[in-house]
Amino acid sequence: MIDIIDICLGLALLAVLAHNLRLSRKIDKLMAALRDTAPAFKEFSQAVDRSQQSVAMLRQAVRTESLAALETSARQPKRLSLTQQFYAIARRGNRS
Repeated sequence: MIDIIDICLGLALLAVLAHNLRLSRKIDKLMAALRDTAPAFKEFSQAVDRSQQSVAMLRQAVRTESLAALETSARQPKRLSLTQQFYAIARRGNRS
């Protein structure tokens, strides 16, 4: 009876060792893949950072331009298009 228990424990130990060996190989493959793809992830992260900086700079430029345009339009009289000028002159002529 003791011999059967010893055999079962030995088989269980061999199964655990075989499983650990398979798991270790899979982990080694995953680590190798990670080492291979790490530069790509780093470049992607840097590209995302650059794009975020560019978007922030563009937003700031738009705000600055919008404020400058508002200040300029407040100082300058409103320019009428040719059609608007025509209708303004026509209205003045009808009032006289």
